[in-house]
Amino acid sequence: MVVAIGVSILLMLVVLFGAVRYLQRDWADKNRRARSHGHVAAAAAAAPHSAPAVAHDTAGAGRPHAVPAAARTRFLASLAGIGPMGHLWLLQGQAPGLDDGARHRAMLLDLAENGDGVEFRNLHAALLLKRGGVLQAVRQLRIADQIAAGYPPTLFNRALCAMMTGLPDQALAWIVRYRARFPRDEQAMRLHFNLLLQADRPEKAMDELAGFLARQPPAQPLFLEAAVQAAHMGRVREAIAYLETARHGQPASAIGRIYQSPAFREIRLTPEGTAFAGRLARQARASLATASAATGIGSAALSPARLPVDPKFH
Repeated sequence: MVVAIGVSILLMLVVLFGAVRYLQRDWADKNRRARSHGHVAAAAAAAPHSAPAVAHDTAGAGRPHAVPAAARTRFLASLAGIGPMGHLWLLQGQAPGLDDGARHRAMLLDLAENGDGVEFRNLHAALLLKRGGVLQAVRQLRIADQIAAGYPPTLFNRALCAMMTGLPDQALAWIVRYRARFPRDEQAMRLHFNLLLQADRPEKAMDELAGFLARQPPAQPLFLEAAVQAAHMGRVREAIAYLETARHGQPASAIGRIYQSPAFREIRLTPEGTAFAGRLARQARASLATASAATGIGSAALSPARLPVDPKFH
């Protein structure tokens, strides 16, 4: 009796295994036909004036094989990515070594998959900016404004484009609009600060930066830029105060390079400068073992940077 039950169970498992393998092969075959149809549909979309292509079901004696729209959508989604990689076509189209034709095809594929929208146009503009295509980026950002005026990343990128094309007044107007919504954005503050300096408005630049730094920890690199600019303006106590704040969150070696820069030549001769140098020296001696490893900010910090690190992708 026990043997009979065991044999029955074994036979059931064999049948179940065979059914699963059959379903897997059937599903794989259907997916293969769906992918084939999807490629043909994409080719037809890329060439709207050519004769429409028809995919045939090789298992159906030449009968047209109609792939459900949901299957095509799932297949395209698997190629384009999901979530934060929703614009994978466009990102892949910007890979080094591709010609303009390949980049254009990648853009069309992205549009076909994700549709047009302000996020797509802004992302395209940001990628163009990374490649140096400022005028092309401006065109994309104008389209983005027509789709959804006021999308924050486009405001930042419009400011960046205006600055790079020699329109500082327009750049200021764009970055002010952006910072009104994101006052704690470090890149935006850096761009705003440098635009005001270019416009020969150092007092306004320092006021804006002071308001930003009032809510920042001592490790914020902009304290060093504020110190350098205050030194250029002859504000001895303000320059030292910014360095003193930075001293509590940044390596003494980095602050020492700033303090030894030409901007602080006169300040080093003042009583306030001498007292600060003593405090900085004591800090450097206390952290001598680790100062060489924590080099902090390089020579670029000796003068304010003129460009933010990156355009806004999102």
